[in-house]
Amino acid sequence: MNNEKLSENFDLEEFTRSSKAKELGITNEPGEKELAALRVLVSRTLQPLRDKIGKPIHVNSGYRCPELNKAIGGVPTSQHCFDSETEILTERGWTTPNTINECDNVYSYNMDTGFIELVPIERIIKRHHSGKMVHIQSLHTDMMVTDQHRMLVRYDSHKYVRKGSLNITPKGQAYFDSLKTDNDKYHIELIEDVYGRRRHFLCAGVMKGHFEADMLLLKMCMAAISDGFFCYKKRSVALGFRFKKERKCRQLERLLHELDWLYTKTLDRHGVYNYYLRSFYAGQIYDIIGPNKIIPKWILNIGSDNLRELVRYYSFYDGSCDKRENCESFSIISSVKENVDILQAMCCLSGMRNQYVKKEAGRYNIKGMTGNSKEIYHITINPNKYETKVKEDSFSLVDYDGIVWCVNNRNTTLVIRRKGKISIQGNCKGEAADLSIDGKAADILEALENSNIPFDQAILYRKQNFLHVSLKMDGVQRSNVIIKM
Repeated sequence: MNNEKLSENFDLEEFTRSSKAKELGITNEPGEKELAALRVLVSRTLQPLRDKIGKPIHVNSGYRCPELNKAIGGVPTSQHCFDSETEILTERGWTTPNTINECDNVYSYNMDTGFIELVPIERIIKRHHSGKMVHIQSLHTDMMVTDQHRMLVRYDSHKYVRKGSLNITPKGQAYFDSLKTDNDKYHIELIEDVYGRRRHFLCAGVMKGHFEADMLLLKMCMAAISDGFFCYKKRSVALGFRFKKERKCRQLERLLHELDWLYTKTLDRHGVYNYYLRSFYAGQIYDIIGPNKIIPKWILNIGSDNLRELVRYYSFYDGSCDKRENCESFSIISSVKENVDILQAMCCLSGMRNQYVKKEAGRYNIKGMTGNSKEIYHITINPNKYETKVKEDSFSLVDYDGIVWCVNNRNTTLVIRRKGKISIQGNCKGEAADLSIDGKAADILEALENSNIPFDQAILYRKQNFLHVSLKMDGVQRSNVIIKM
């Protein structure tokens, strides 16, 4: 086996040695790509940290080959994946393992800024998995992940841990210096540390910046999609509306007045108001939504404030409000799956938690009237909630045999959806190692924090007395610190 000297104080053998590998006769040797990543981790973080602390740092765990990882029950190649029913949000909409493309840009949560960004894909991972997976299911959450998946979570409040020596007050009271951790911020934890514990999961976010858009025209598109119809005559097309409710009439007329568009309005014998727009105006709507009245996917890039306004406007025509006291939730009903997909994405990218329930097509009988109903999607939207709290009983282990997948990007987070419920979660990680010293591992963390040494995340396990340090190969390092008792 290659025993390359990675730096003055670190050898490759420290990262690859394993009693389990020796027992099973496994050659735990990294490939060229993995070796290059280890060199970066050592040169940029571990050796400077060794120089800072001034005494030997022991590498408890650094690299496991796929065969060894499988033998000890880990996830093959440390690839933290979702099941095949999980969809990932891209600029083309929701994608599956069969529709994802390496040229896609994905929506990703930046833990440094707190905003959602559109970033390129660095790698697509698809493989077969046979074994246990973790299923997380609650009212607003549905996820299926491999047993070492990286979860984006936060705690209820700041956690305080003991740090330093015992102190005595002038009155003779004993106390420890305490350190406030950043656990109330969104950070990454492995599913094994999250399983069976209460955590907050992020379900929506906002994009940074102001985006220009013709909002009046887009509002008219929303009205046409939800409650309008196209009329075709020779080579021209007209746009029509039929309303019985006066509030809808007033809303449409206000918008037409703001647009300064001409229209005709008649009242038929059934008490229904009929509106018609000339082809000159109807053509502008037709060019955007097409004959099938589909919300264009490019609309996701017009900014969070604009998206929120359009969703609200759409719901006025094809939605309803929650009548409960002090409840601002509302819903949208649609039979067009393409529009449901985009509406959900619009809600998510404008900071509104949402999920849909599907009602299958079938026969109906309402007051003696029967017929065939279409497949209906009911989207529930909470404009004031962007996260959900998952309780202890929301976790379960399930058997799985099939394709698992994930994509990597510089923020190492993704917007995902499973069975109509959206969450923002972690994906593949950078390079990492578990470190210890003769004494307290907290001393390593203290040296790391009191220096300019780059690291992405440092997790101090006080009971086990080791420090997990990770480094992203590219992008901004978060310097995020988590302390576990």
